[in-house]
Amino acid sequence: IVHELAHSVEERYKDFIYSDQSLKKEFLGKRKRLYDILSANDYKPLSKIANVYVYDKEIDMYFYKEVGYEAMWNIVVGLFPSPYSCTSLREYFAVGFEEYFLRNRTELKRICPILHNKLAELEFPED
Repeated sequence: IVHELAHSVEERYKDFIYSDQSLKKEFLGKRKRLYDILSANDYKPLSKIANVYVYDKEIDMYFYKEVGYEAMWNIVVGLFPSPYSCTSLREYFAVGFEEYFLRNRTELKRICPILHNKLAELEFPED
C-alpha cells in the first residue's frame, strides 16, 4: 500500500521531485556503477542499463532472470535500497519512499542522499 501511495505522491509532486534533474542524475550515476559491477562480475549487462531511467521491460527481465534477485541483493547493497529500486527512476523513488517512512531513514540518507533530501522536503516543506 505504501509503495502505491508513493506513486500517488510522486504524480502529485512530480515537478518538485524531478524538475531540477538531481534525482535522475543520482539514479543514473548508480545505474552506471551497477553496470560496472555487473561487468566486472561477468554478468554481461545490457549497455542501456547505464543510461535508461524509465521502465524498460528488457532491463527488468535482465535483472530478474539473468542476474536474479538473490544475486542482485548482494550486488546492490550500499548502492540502491533494493534490487527493485534499480528498475526505473519511478521505482527508485517509490522504494525510497518506503524506506524513508517505514524502515531506515539513516541508511537511505547514506546511500541515496538526494532521494532522502527530496523526501524530507516533501515531509517538511518549510524546513
